Amino acid sequence: MNQVVDAVVSGEMGYVAASNRFEVLSSALERYVKKRRQNPEAVVDKTSSKYHTVFTAEQEIELVTYLKDMQRQLFGMTMKEFRRLAYQLADAAIISTKIQK
Repeated sequence: MNQVVDAVVSGEMGYVAASNRFEVLSSALERYVKKRRQNPEAVVDKTSSKYHTVFTAEQEIELVTYLKDMQRQLFGMTMKEFRRLAYQLADAAIISTKIQK
């Protein structure tokens, strides 16, 4: 993200070109560029998002595989049922410390 902001601030690219090339939302890019222009030493920190990863990559793959297996067996799940299953898995694996109840 810092590369994208640097490209826009230095004038190498415009907002739209940088947004399309690096697949970044233009509204987010504008916000980061504005912060950088106000404070040139500012670093883009994407870890302070209100959304955090709960499952590891392996656990996500396991969930997707399970969902596809259920679909092949004609036992499809709604999104609500799948979210409930994911929550139960997180709760059983004691990942619930990351989930705000």
